[in-house]
Amino acid sequence: MHSVFVVLAFLSGSVALSHELLWTRRLVDLLGATESVTGRVLGLFFLGLALGGWLATRWSRSGGNQAIRLGIAEICIALLSLPAIFLPVWADGLVSALGTDLLVSWQGDLIKGLVAAAVVVPPAMAMGTTMPILIRVMTDLGGTLRGGGIWVYSLNMVGGVFGLWATSTFLLEFAGVQGAMLCSAAGNVLIGLVSIGSSSRVGASKPISDSDDADEKRVSKRSASKSPQREKSRSGNTRQVFALAFASGVIVLASEVLVLRLLALVAPSSIQSTSALLANVILFLAMGSICVALLNRFGVSSQTQLIAGVAGAALFCFLCPLILYQATNQLVSVRYLVALEGKTIGSIGSYWWLLFTIVAASSGAAMFFFGLVFPSIMSLHSSGDPAGRKVGLLLAINGLGGLLGAELANQLLVFQIGIYRGFVILAAGTAIVAIAICLSSQRKIAAIGILFVAFVASLLSLQPYQELRYLSPHSKKRYTIKETCFGREGVLLVVEQDSGSRSMLMNNQYVLGSSGPSASAAEQRQLLVPWLLHPESEKVCCLGFATGTSATALEVLEKPPEVTSVELSANVLEVAREYFEDQHLTFFERAGNRVLVEDARTFVAGVDGEYDLIVADLFRPHGAGESRLFSLEHFRNVKRALRSDGMFCQWLPAHQLNQEQFATIANTFLQVFPNTLVVTGGTTSGAPSIGLCAWQDGRQWETEDLVRKVSEIRKQRSISDVLSLNAQLLVVGVLEKEALSSAPINTLDNSLLEIDAGKFWITKDLRPNRSPDTLKNGFLSGDNWERFVLELHKITEPILDPVHRIQYLQALKRQGANWE
Repeated sequence: MHSVFVVLAFLSGSVALSHELLWTRRLVDLLGATESVTGRVLGLFFLGLALGGWLATRWSRSGGNQAIRLGIAEICIALLSLPAIFLPVWADGLVSALGTDLLVSWQGDLIKGLVAAAVVVPPAMAMGTTMPILIRVMTDLGGTLRGGGIWVYSLNMVGGVFGLWATSTFLLEFAGVQGAMLCSAAGNVLIGLVSIGSSSRVGASKPISDSDDADEKRVSKRSASKSPQREKSRSGNTRQVFALAFASGVIVLASEVLVLRLLALVAPSSIQSTSALLANVILFLAMGSICVALLNRFGVSSQTQLIAGVAGAALFCFLCPLILYQATNQLVSVRYLVALEGKTIGSIGSYWWLLFTIVAASSGAAMFFFGLVFPSIMSLHSSGDPAGRKVGLLLAINGLGGLLGAELANQLLVFQIGIYRGFVILAAGTAIVAIAICLSSQRKIAAIGILFVAFVASLLSLQPYQELRYLSPHSKKRYTIKETCFGREGVLLVVEQDSGSRSMLMNNQYVLGSSGPSASAAEQRQLLVPWLLHPESEKVCCLGFATGTSATALEVLEKPPEVTSVELSANVLEVAREYFEDQHLTFFERAGNRVLVEDARTFVAGVDGEYDLIVADLFRPHGAGESRLFSLEHFRNVKRALRSDGMFCQWLPAHQLNQEQFATIANTFLQVFPNTLVVTGGTTSGAPSIGLCAWQDGRQWETEDLVRKVSEIRKQRSISDVLSLNAQLLVVGVLEKEALSSAPINTLDNSLLEIDAGKFWITKDLRPNRSPDTLKNGFLSGDNWERFVLELHKITEPILDPVHRIQYLQALKRQGANWE
C-alpha cells in the first residue's frame, strides 16, 4: 500500500506544477505579458500552499481517514481551477466594466491583483493540504516524518518536474491551454478517486487532544533532561525551527525568482522556455531533498545537513551570475550558442537538455544546496513530531516565507538593485543565516569558516563582478550602453552604435526600436500607411510605443489627429522620452495626445466605440503571452473599440513567421474582418513587415479609388516619405477568404500560434552555412520574402502586377539601406 501513495505523491506533484505553469500562462490574459507574472503567480501559489498547510494542521487534530481527505482535496483542486480554466470567458467582461480610466490607475492594478489572487489562491490552498495529508498517510502506514515523509516530499517535487516537461513538450501542443488545464483537472479527479478507493487499507487517524499535546511536551522534556546536548543539536527550540522554515521560504523563493530572471538573459522568451527553466530549477531543488532523505538513512545529523545546505547555497548563489556569464560565452543566447558549435536544436526535448546543461553549470549547485534546507528543517521538526501531525504548520510558515521572498525579489532585488547585485545581497543574507545557525548550535569554528570563505570569495570575485554586463559583447553590432533599467518586463538597455544611432534592447535579445534613418522611416511607415488609407481619422490608438517613432509619425501634419498610445512597460516610456525625444516632435506637448502604461490586449478590452483608427505594432508571435494579440478574442475586442467607420491595421513581423503561421493569423483576422487588405512596410532589410487592414463595418476595398486617394494626399508636402505615398507599391491586395479557410484559428484557449511559433523560433537553424529556407518551414525574409510576395498574389486580388513588385523589391535591395 505504500507504493500506491508513493505513486500518488508523484502524480500529485506532476499535476500541481502543470497547473502552476498553466496558471502563469492564463494570468497573462489578466495581468499582462510581463516577466513578473511568473513571480507573481509563484507568490500567490505559495500563499495558497501556506493557507492549505495551516488548514491541514487543523484537520489533523480532528483525526479521520487521511486517504479520504486526500481524495477530497484533489477533487477540490479540480473544481476550484474552473475560474482559471474559463478565464477568457469572464475576464474581458470584467475589464470592460472597469473601463480604461480605472484600468490604467493604481486602483485598476489593485483590482486585477485581487482577481488574480481569487483565481490562484483557492486551488493552491487545496493543493497545500495534500502534502501534509500524504505525509500523515505514510506515517499512519508505519513510516516517520524523517524517513517516509521526506521521501514523499522529494518524489512530489520530482513529479512536478515531470509535469512541467510533459505539459510543455506534449500536452500544450496536443490540447492547447484550455485542453491542458482540463487534462490537469481530470488528473486531480483521478488521483482523488484512487485515494478514496484505497482508504479502507489506511484506517483512521486518532484525534489529537490537549492531553496528547501535554504528553508530547512531557516526553520532550524528559528526553531533554536525559540528553540535553543531543536533543538541542537534533531539534533545537520549536520557535527556532519555525523561524528557520520561514527564512528558508524567503531565501529559496527569492533565489528561484532571481535565477529565472538571470536565465531569461540567454533563453528566448517563449512558453517552452518558461516551463523548461522552472522545471530545471525545481529538479535541482528536488535532488537536494532526495539527498537529505539518503543522508537521514545514514544517520547524518540534520543540523549538519542544514548548515551545509545554507552555507553551500550562499557560496554558489554568489557565483551564479559569474558562472552563467562564462558558460554562455558572455551571455550569448542559447540559440546562437548552438549555432556557433555548428549544431542545431532539433526538438523541444533537445532544447530542454540544452537548458539543463546551462542551469546545471550556472545555478544548479546553488539550487541543490537550497534544496537541502527545508527537508533538513523537516528532519529537525520530526524529533518533536515524528508522525508529522503538525508538519502542515511548518509548510504553512515556509509558504509565507516563500511569498515574501518572491515579492522581495520582484519588487526590490530585481527592480531597484538589479539581477547581479541581487544575487550578491541574497548570498550575503544566506551566509548570515548560516552563521547564525552555527552560533546557535555552538559551532563557532564552522561560523568562522563560512565567514572566511565568504570574505575570500568576495575578494576574488570583485573584479569579475564589475566587468559583468547585461549585453553580450558578441552582439552583431558594436554597441555602447547608455542606460540600464530593470523592470517587470526584464532588463532594458539603451545602446548606441558608432554612427550615433540609438536602440532599445530588451533582455539582451531583441530590439524594440532604433533611431537610425532607415529604421526610423520604416517605423514611421507603420502609422503613416494606415493613416493614408483612412486620412479622416480624428482619434487614433497605437498599440505599442517603444521609441515612439511610429506613434508620433503624424506630428508632421498641419492638423494631426489625437493619438493615444498604449505601452506595456513604464521603463520603455521613460527611456523613450529621455533618449529618443528627437523622434517625437510636438507629440507630448500637444493636447489630446497621451501614452498609457497598460497591456495592449487588456486596454482594448476596456474600450467601446472610441477610435477611428487602431494600429497594432509588430508583436513577436513566439514571445510569452504576445500571441494573445493575434487571437480571435482580441480582434473582436478591437472591432468593438472602433467607431462604425473606423479602421484597424495589424502589423506582422514577417521575418519571425513561416507561411503556415501567417495563414493562421490571416484566417483568424478574417473571422472578424472579412474584407482584409494586405500592405507591406517596404523594408529592404532581413526584417520585412506585413500589414492587415480592415474596416469596422466590413466595407469593401476599392483599390482604384485607394490609389487615387493616396495620390491626392501626396500633394501634402508635410509627408516626405516617398514610399508611403506610393500605394501601388505598398498595397498588395485584398485577401481571398476561401484561400485561407483551411488554416487553423488562434484563440486564447488553444494558444496555437504561441506554441507553434515558440517551437519554430527555438528550433530554427541559425548556422551560417545552413541550407536555404523554404516558404513552408523557413522565415519570410531574404529570398523567401520575394517568393512570398508572389505567393500572396495567389490569395489576393492584386493591385500591382507581381512581377513588377518583385523587380521593385530587388531594386530596393540593390540600393541598400539608404533608399529612403
